Amino acid sequence: MPPGVSHGYRFSKDIEGFVITVVADRLPITARVSQNRGDWLSRPRMAVIEAKEAPYLDATVQRIAQEFEKHRGERRSLMGSLLTTAILLTGSSAAPPDNEPRHDAKQARVESLRTLIAERFRDQLTAQDYARLLNLSVTHLNRVVREVTGQTLHEFIMTRVVDEASRALLFTPASIKQIAVNLGFADPAYFSRWFRKRTGRTPGQFRSDERASLER
Repeated sequence: MPPGVSHGYRFSKDIEGFVITVVADRLPITARVSQNRGDWLSRPRMAVIEAKEAPYLDATVQRIAQEFEKHRGERRSLMGSLLTTAILLTGSSAAPPDNEPRHDAKQARVESLRTLIAERFRDQLTAQDYARLLNLSVTHLNRVVREVTGQTLHEFIMTRVVDEASRALLFTPASIKQIAVNLGFADPAYFSRWFRKRTGRTPGQFRSDERASLER
């Protein structure tokens, strides 16, 4: 999962493995990806590891875990090299095939919009506002967003706000009123209705259900 992508994990009890979180700027390869949002590694992809690569990748990840448990002075450099190896192995399996159609210009516009939404979503800007800031017509921007993401422009904006609301409800002790205000909602009751319309649950229900699931 590349930098800047809202995500979460839920595992069944029979799953074994590791979740490795890296500060993007600490590794040259992830620093490059975080700065170059057009890079294919900067977009979420499912990697299907080839059988011949799986043992080596597994051994590499196991070694990362072993080094993490040690406190040797040189472990940071070694872990960095191992992580880079694991990322490149996984990334090569997730790379788009040569015949996959690319939409570089459109993808760049969507990434610019994504960055702008991350900076301004608390201001409750409309689709028209974002289009104007990007010097595009709302019709054209909506068409580009739908082609790249499968969502309408409005859905794309709202997804970012829902993600932020969900994260705050799950991982912070802030009250629902505080979260509503932080997200730019003047009326907490309206925020609750808005959240329920998009998730099927009230903020309180979402917080209770999701925290309970994490404790199982």
